[in-house]
Amino acid sequence: MLRRFRSATHRERLERLGETDQAGRGVLESIDLSSLPEEQRKTAHAAMWAKIKTHDLADQAVLKPLIPPEGWFLKSKYGDKAATAAFLIVQHAENDPALMRETLREAGTPRGQGRGGRRPIRLDV
Repeated sequence: MLRRFRSATHRERLERLGETDQAGRGVLESIDLSSLPEEQRKTAHAAMWAKIKTHDLADQAVLKPLIPPEGWFLKSKYGDKAATAAFLIVQHAENDPALMRETLREAGTPRGQGRGGRRPIRLDV
């Protein structure tokens, strides 16, 4: 029973992290900077994404201690939404190639338990 409670708690935390991760990105991607001159557009884009990177680092700090002993968040235990959230947080960890390498490889993940068939967009670490 205690083990299931811990999983549910981690599951909820991961789901919330995933929601905020995607919400911030969605808002930034919807902002139209096309009316700005190119240099201002680049500056604005860099400033906006710097804030996202700050949140990415915070998300990684929360995620790392939650990584289970089996190496990844199995859908059968944590649910698809939580497993997807964890995948996206790691995928956005460009600052931490070791985290990306160690967790995005699906070799040790039983078939059907990983990220729902989607492969990392970028795993060149």
